[in-house]
Amino acid sequence: MTRPKPSSVDYMSQAQETSMPTSTNAARQRSRRRRIVAAGEQEVMFKLHSDTVALIDAIKARCGLRNRGEVLEHVNSARELLKLVEIRRETAQQ
Repeated sequence: MTRPKPSSVDYMSQAQETSMPTSTNAARQRSRRRRIVAAGEQEVMFKLHSDTVALIDAIKARCGLRNRGEVLEHVNSARELLKLVEIRRETAQQ
């Protein structure tokens, strides 16, 4: 005997049962953003070319940093990254 294939409605009801209500998620996000602002920080998202991300990853590995964000926080790494991006920009303009 074969079981009937679940419909998309079945999947939706399962997802609603297992996940938190949207209002709880939204409240957590608002709380997180408030903590970031209170710490004097700002969250920023970048759209970068894959070559630039590869440069960030190389700097991160070379400096022993834990994540890409630390590359921007690390003064020498940020300077190096800016120089490399500027060189790439000049090359692209030629």
